[in-house]
Amino acid sequence: MKGTPNLNFVGGDRFNSISSADAVLLKWILHDWNEELSLKILNNYKEAISSKGKRGKVIIIDIAIDEAGDGRKITELKLDFELVMLTMFNGKEREKERMREYYIRRWLQYLQDYACV
Repeated sequence: MKGTPNLNFVGGDRFNSISSADAVLLKWILHDWNEELSLKILNNYKEAISSKGKRGKVIIIDIAIDEAGDGRKITELKLDFELVMLTMFNGKEREKERMREYYIRRWLQYLQDYACV
């Protein structure tokens, strides 16, 4: 991928050391992994965004199951994704409230702003 003057793409192993960064975008990453490995990934990125002595940003884009708000067809589609994640990667799609509880209350609690939609 090609960067711009304000954006650099950096490769690496998310389970090991990650280069320092001002912001990290995780798009459809955490649902590939179980909760233990997801937290390991997040902790490594937390180190990367705080290594310069500043507070960086971790942006998470992932599927959140919201049966009450999504309706039957959308929920079925998301549950189909969950079966794929479970059988291929030992991962899972998480319910919206579970994402809030697990990631935000346990890991992102030091951040001031977050949104889970």
